[in-house]
Amino acid sequence: MTALDRPPDSKKLLALTLTLIELFNQSPKCKRITVAKRHCDPVIDHYASSGHPHHFRFAERMLNCSPEILIRLCSEITSEGVIAKTSIENARWCHCRQCPLCQFAKASKQRAVLFKAFGTTDLTVQKYAFLTLTQNNVPLDQLRVTLTNMTYSWHKLYRRRTFPAVGFLRSMEVTMQRQRMPWDTKKNTGPAVRSEDGQLMAHPHFHILLDMEEDYFERGFKTTEWFVGQWRSALKADYNPIVHIKKVKAGNDEDFSKALLETCKYTVKPADFANDLLDSKTSKIYSDAKPHGAEWLYGITEQLDGLRSLGLGGTIKKFCNEEELHQIEDTGRANNEQSQFGKLVKLTWDDTRRSYNAVELDE
Repeated sequence: MTALDRPPDSKKLLALTLTLIELFNQSPKCKRITVAKRHCDPVIDHYASSGHPHHFRFAERMLNCSPEILIRLCSEITSEGVIAKTSIENARWCHCRQCPLCQFAKASKQRAVLFKAFGTTDLTVQKYAFLTLTQNNVPLDQLRVTLTNMTYSWHKLYRRRTFPAVGFLRSMEVTMQRQRMPWDTKKNTGPAVRSEDGQLMAHPHFHILLDMEEDYFERGFKTTEWFVGQWRSALKADYNPIVHIKKVKAGNDEDFSKALLETCKYTVKPADFANDLLDSKTSKIYSDAKPHGAEWLYGITEQLDGLRSLGLGGTIKKFCNEEELHQIEDTGRANNEQSQFGKLVKLTWDDTRRSYNAVELDE
């Protein structure tokens, strides 16, 4: 049976009959924008109720963050059917570092810059690896000192003659330590863990895309145990820190994209700012849980102030514009932003529906 003889896929037929607005409303991009905007609510509430003048100004700015967004929409036919391609044309961002919506916008722009830069390289050659470096969890009030030491330790490790990479793209991520529940298989989903003196515990780690030496995968391959020993030495730790290293498959766009997306994402999970005290399995309140959202937000705001989330070095720094990535982090704007093709659509936030209403505009 040929492709022409096969019965048409009902989902693809449905997609062909949908309007551009309907395609967008069903797209992952629409869902991510909506979820990011909803995550702003607890952050605004915490900042507004803290009593700190700077926090109150953050709340005011976030309250007025992108109530309207202009986007460009166009449809594209793929093997999976018809999809809506989206690009943000104009928005009024609040530029608060912990604003989930601004985090989403900045990450999207940084990814676009990085994908464009890596598009000039030969991804068919086996040369990239993805490294995750961690250390023991620390009380929230020690996070800044810990991240500064981790950054210093990373540069010390990278400069060693025996280290097999010639370039790197490093990102910083901090998650809140949670208790492990019996049903957890990957990530812990229990209530927040606290230190003996009642501090919330933070889990700082680095995600690093490495450009390896030319013969690394043929003759110079290093084991995970080697990376653990090297990171322990650079960190001057008296324990073996958890380290993950894996090959990014050459010629596999999906594998490379996954590594790049993992490297360039949020610094802090917006969901950690909510007081999620309910057991996801039983829907009952954890008996030993205390509200943590505001405490985590205030601590993260203080501890991460002025710290860069991205760092580049070696060969990757030569073709990636580090200044532009930092500019996006600081201002939310990239260099030479240009209007894209497609229909102009206005998204207006509806507080009642807690979602954006999309309306096509005439030009």
